[in-house]
Amino acid sequence: EKVILVTIKEGYPIEPEKDKIIYFNSLMEKNPVPSTLYEVKINPKEDIAVIQYTGGTTGLPKGASLSHYNIIANSLQLKQVSIYIKEKFLKEDIVSIFVLPWYHIFGQVVEMVSALLIGSKAFVLSGFDIEKVLEILKKHKPNSLFGVPTIYITLLNSPSSRGGYISCLKSTHVGATPMPIEAAKEWEKKTGFAMGEGYGLSEASPAVANSPPWSKKRPGSCGHPLANTLIGIINEKLEFLPIGTVGELVVSGPQVMVGYHNRAEEDKKIFFEAGSYKWLRTGDLAKLDEQGYIYILDRIKDMIKYKGYSVFPREVEEVIYEHPSVLECCVIGVKDPILGENIKVLIVLREEYKNKVKEQEIIDWSKENLAAYMYPRIVEFVDSLPKSPAGKVLKRRLREREEK
Repeated sequence: EKVILVTIKEGYPIEPEKDKIIYFNSLMEKNPVPSTLYEVKINPKEDIAVIQYTGGTTGLPKGASLSHYNIIANSLQLKQVSIYIKEKFLKEDIVSIFVLPWYHIFGQVVEMVSALLIGSKAFVLSGFDIEKVLEILKKHKPNSLFGVPTIYITLLNSPSSRGGYISCLKSTHVGATPMPIEAAKEWEKKTGFAMGEGYGLSEASPAVANSPPWSKKRPGSCGHPLANTLIGIINEKLEFLPIGTVGELVVSGPQVMVGYHNRAEEDKKIFFEAGSYKWLRTGDLAKLDEQGYIYILDRIKDMIKYKGYSVFPREVEEVIYEHPSVLECCVIGVKDPILGENIKVLIVLREEYKNKVKEQEIIDWSKENLAAYMYPRIVEFVDSLPKSPAGKVLKRRLREREEK
């Protein structure tokens, strides 16, 4: 194996060139004219293009081995949606702001590869910087943005965004974690355009389902499966369940990973075969309605057992987001010797409500708006919530903190 060192700002690496270490500049000097005659023999369906480590929201990160076939298949699935956005919805070229990290499969495929496939333009940032984003919105008026809920919530609540600058974003898409329903409504109210929402996971390259901006919306739904993608709901016995029944979402399609890197035992747990298809267990609790809309309820490992009742944190969070003081919130189960688990909510308050709202007020309000077994008994106000690079709240870390 060889290591290629890239020079930075006209400088040279400290490590000298030798058999295994080559300077990138040296390669360019020896090969001034790029060659396109390389013949690389690969098996697209089996040879790995990317090892994408999962976010570790519920457990230790695992390396999802994604083949060339997986990446290209998912990119072409998304291309079908992008072409419709360009030709039928926007009726103009797509001009985006790219803020997602490209070391994550969400940014790699949804932004970088998909944009190249349809020839769209983009302002590429190294990350989400609210001031830089607002500057681009004011000056250039791009029409598209991919992001996670935190990005859109920040834009909605930035004083600078109240000047109507976000209204140029006609085609917006949220992923990585479900968008709070109240925040999605507020975005549509302020911009005049509904937000598209998708569902995916690292193990699926990443996109599985999509509810594009122009589609008929169902609150809380991430839409329908992408082309050539099968989905189903199963129980613990791996039996497929009827419409409307809550169970684990499973996926089959060309974008589903080859397996976990050096984790053969984990592969046995996450894959199973049925109806001549190889199915991936997502670890997400979900249900389907009669029209095929997918509703993601929660991660199986995040479900709270309170006095024997199953409480889905997302359902509680959706209600708490309706309280005017709440900017962000996260509901977790806290171990309790009598109750099994108690229900706790951690809340980031909007700036104008800090030091003005008491914990008991949130408890009383929740009690009025949720079933008796669902409302949080413990409230903690925090400055921020821990998140993965993809923008998912790290509930595992919050639970670990409670156990200390």
